[in-house]
Amino acid sequence: MKLFFRILADITLILAAMILTFWIINLFNPFMEFLDNEITHGLLLLFSITSAGTALALLWQLTKK
Repeated sequence: MKLFFRILADITLILAAMILTFWIINLFNPFMEFLDNEITHGLLLLFSITSAGTALALLWQLTKK
């Protein structure tokens, strides 16, 4: 179970870095529309799910002790 939480945290960090990178690139070149395409919308959905999962895992570990 500890490995699952570790992988979930790593995936969340990677997705956050990707979204932040897309946001910065979009600032310099808005015509590429990095933030307004289906792939980014899917990444945002996946990021939201993994963030919620990471938060729930942290709360579960805190209440377990």
